[in-house]
Amino acid sequence: VPFFESSFKFSAMRMLGSASFLNDLQEFGKTGKDLMNEETVELLFPYLDLSLEENGGYFTPKVAKSASNAAEGLCIFVAAMKDYFYASRIVKPKLEALDIAQANLNEATKRLEQAQARLKVVQDKLDELQSIFEQKSAE
Repeated sequence: VPFFESSFKFSAMRMLGSASFLNDLQEFGKTGKDLMNEETVELLFPYLDLSLEENGGYFTPKVAKSASNAAEGLCIFVAAMKDYFYASRIVKPKLEALDIAQANLNEATKRLEQAQARLKVVQDKLDELQSIFEQKSAE
């Protein structure tokens, strides 16, 4: 694959050879995935397109596994990050709306509890006055 060698030698060799590669990958899985943008995902497409049969089916977990289990895992990880990016574009706004709705609900619940406390004070006073009224009426 023509573009693969030049892009691989440029950065992948250094990255894959790093002693912290696994830690970097795990950290990316925790936080970096949420920082991906459209351009980053578009840079994956030439590689992901290699998974298609008409493009040779080179970038598939099965083919990668023939090189190593780690390569298979990376292949799956890359495809999952692309899927995560597009799914998160749908889910993130909904999660943000949920957070806002939850905050509104918490505030409304707090106001309701305050109103119920005031109502209890008034109800207790009414019950006291009602009891006094009934005592006086009975005399």
